[in-house]
Amino acid sequence: MPRSVRTELDLADVKSSLRSVMWRNVGIERTGDRLQETRDIIDFWSRYVMDKTFDPSISRDAAIAGWELQNMLTVCSLITSAAYTRTESRGAHFRLDYPTRDDQHWRLHLLWRRPWKRRYLSRLRHNNGDRVFNSILCA
Repeated sequence: MPRSVRTELDLADVKSSLRSVMWRNVGIERTGDRLQETRDIIDFWSRYVMDKTFDPSISRDAAIAGWELQNMLTVCSLITSAAYTRTESRGAHFRLDYPTRDDQHWRLHLLWRRPWKRRYLSRLRHNNGDRVFNSILCA
């Protein structure tokens, strides 16, 4: 059976759009609304891309491009979710809707584990030699 051109995955288009939305919405200045919009867009593209398999015996370059896009979607999802979760401005990343630093609630690390679609947060405290780290587990 010949491959359908109607279901052809346009890797270059999704990759270009992903770069654009990340630059526009998850750059240095961020807002909760734009971060949520970006999360929704990434979820939509992930449904379109993440279940695909790429066969290097058919096209090595297409397989590499497909795997690269799947990895980009995963990383962009993590970055956007972490930025959305952290309701403060810290370092070079500025939340327009949360313009101040909040050490009382956010002086900690965020740890993400799969599946990260479930929304629960739990505070962790762990020792690394002589330093104690506070972390939030997002799973």
